[in-house]
Amino acid sequence: PRDDQPLKIDMNYSKEPRYFDKSFKKKLAQALAATDMDDDGKLEVKLSKDEVVYVIKNEDLPKFIDSEHILVIKEEMKTGANMVCDKEVYVNGDAILGRNNIIRGVLSEKNLILSKGSAIIRWAGSNENIIAEEDCILGVRASCDKTLSMEKNCQFKSLFGKIIITYDYRSNDRNVEFPEMQNNFDPEKINEITDMGIMVTNKKFIVPPNFQLNKDIIVKKDVILRKGAVVNSSMKCYGDVILENDVAVKGDIFADGSITIGKNCLVIGNLFSQNSIILGTDTVIGVEGKIKSVIGKKEIILHSNVKIHGYVLTEGKGKVV
Repeated sequence: PRDDQPLKIDMNYSKEPRYFDKSFKKKLAQALAATDMDDDGKLEVKLSKDEVVYVIKNEDLPKFIDSEHILVIKEEMKTGANMVCDKEVYVNGDAILGRNNIIRGVLSEKNLILSKGSAIIRWAGSNENIIAEEDCILGVRASCDKTLSMEKNCQFKSLFGKIIITYDYRSNDRNVEFPEMQNNFDPEKINEITDMGIMVTNKKFIVPPNFQLNKDIIVKKDVILRKGAVVNSSMKCYGDVILENDVAVKGDIFADGSITIGKNCLVIGNLFSQNSIILGTDTVIGVEGKIKSVIGKKEIILHSNVKIHGYVLTEGKGKVV
């Protein structure tokens, strides 16, 4: 209720982004070290429940893909087209899934490559990079330690990577300066000014083209940042937020409505919407070395050449278009 207080996020509460992957690997490693396997590579382990694990080579995979057991691939995994695997697979090397594969869960020590049309049912993890070709489904959670890249028509719910990029990626790093506010708003457009920020209670709030703003803004209706606007602060909005092309925002954006971001925009902070988030071509979220979040509760749409540092999360539908 205290809308005029500073808009801050305490990053001390950040979670370990790859906790699930690392926990699975740790339990599996402990079980493998403590259990004797038979000549066929079969052993029984205790994970969240009693499980049977087979330790095999890649060439043995066709004999096991229909089984309901966890598989450990000793080195690289490379599958053909149309493989279906109903359990989790741990790969001690690169994991390359052929076209139209369906797999419940996969964790790779190196790169994970999903060929066109492949689908992850639950989760996917890589200690290096994840590369998803066109028409892939990345399950409930996909995470990696380096770069996660997606081609057209990929679907997702939760993503994490030091860098997340979409197709047609090229270097889109932007060196944007955030100058002090150089102009004054028309007082008739502002209902109330507080010490902590600018509060607009009843009207749509529009930042003019190429205008520079350096105070937090709290808006009861919609916010529109026109082409070339630079905002040195954060904003909280009870309606929709629209960033036209070439806009830069230094802080966070919170919205009860949707957040729509145009082409060639930069947001250094976090994005949170109770509705949908749309990121236009050449948009960058965050900066290298700092983990940020893009959270659209109902939907997230990513266009080409988008670059995000950190998390992407939706409870609804996420898609690269």
